[in-house]
Order: sequence, then structure tokens, then C-alpha cells
Amino acid sequence: QTRIFGTKIPLCQRRARAECVAVYEQIEKNGKDIEYDDLSKFVFLRRCITESLRLWNVAMIVFSRVSSAPERVTGLNNQQVEIPKGTRFNFWYYGQHHSRDLWGEDALIFNPDREFKNHELQRGDHTEPELVAFTPVTERFHPFSMPRRDCLGKNFAFLEMRLLISRLLQNFHIELAGPTREDANVQVGTGEVYTRWAKSSDGLVQPEKMMLQLIPVKNDPLKRSSL
Repeated sequence: QTRIFGTKIPLCQRRARAECVAVYEQIEKNGKDIEYDDLSKFVFLRRCITESLRLWNVAMIVFSRVSSAPERVTGLNNQQVEIPKGTRFNFWYYGQHHSRDLWGEDALIFNPDREFKNHELQRGDHTEPELVAFTPVTERFHPFSMPRRDCLGKNFAFLEMRLLISRLLQNFHIELAGPTREDANVQVGTGEVYTRWAKSSDGLVQPEKMMLQLIPVKNDPLKRSSL
């Protein structure tokens, strides 16, 4: 996810870094270490993570299911489709996460400021405080699959992302390095880089290998370290 909002969108990286610096300065001012309750303070960072997971979700497809009873669903052009008992089917999460009907005309564009629902941001208020501990699952957004057979480590993954990325952004400016520099020009659903990713994997997922260049924000910007 760092690849998308950290390196492709410089303005988003600067906004997220300003937020992370402010949160950690307040924590240090209070003389304590970061705690679980502090994670909700990374408001814009959480939006960036959510939007990254929407564009490149963890589970593009899941294990197929078998219908336990006859069903009738609405298909193309509002036509009713009969599904017999015992039909094997699957969910195409990628299609839902990139649907213009569900997300608007900018569905293929990285936009952390889009109108997310509270569930999708793990954001609760006084009426729904429990949402801060729930992994996002809505009718249009479910990056870690869906209950009851979803990812066991999903909540820990969200915790890790906010802790790790916030510390990286607090201390470093992040750029793509080496042969992965060309990935900065990738466009979801089209283009040579995207096509290569799709063909070289078992599904529409990001390649695991990438190179990042970390530039200490407190030092000379020309003094760079690589990861």
C-alpha cells in the first residue's frame, strides 16, 4: 500500500506525514508510548490505507462456494436469473471495489478524500463506538474477504499498517527506486505495467517485490538510504 499513496501521490504523502508527525509529537509530549487508542488519531493515514486497499485489495477472489438452495438474482438489464441448488459460484471483489456504480466516475483513481462510510474507515462515534475495532466489511468494500470465512489476521494487519507506515512517514520521504520506478506510472485497469502485473501473477494483485528509496526528512534530501 505504501507503493500507491506513499510514492505515486506526493501530496498525499506530505499530508499523511504532517498528520503522523503531529500525532507522535503529542504522544511524546504526554510522556507515553503509543497505545491502541491512539491509532484512531491517524485520520488521513487511515483514509489512504482504505483507498489503497480498495484499489489493490488483499483478496481479489476467494474460494468458491456452492449454493445450498435454489436462488433467484437480478442480472444484467434487470433480468431475473435462476440459480439451481448446488451451483458453484464465486465473488469478484475486484469488480465491486472498482465499480463506478458503487464508487462514482472516479472509481479507478486514487482519492483518499472520497466519501467513505464509517464502517469502511473503522471510524465510530458515540452511537457506534464499536466500529473502531471492526474490520471494514460493507456491501461495496471488503478487502479481507467477508464473514464468516474471512481473514483471521485482518485486525492485526490494520494495526500493523498504521504503526509501520506512520513511523516510516514520520521519519522518511518515500520514493520508488531501481527498476520499480516505472511502477509510479501504473494506472489501475489499463496500461503496460498493469497488464504485466496481472499476467505475472495468479490474479490481479501487486507483485511482492519492489524497491523503495527512503530519504530522511530531517537530513539533507540528497542523502538517501535504500530499502
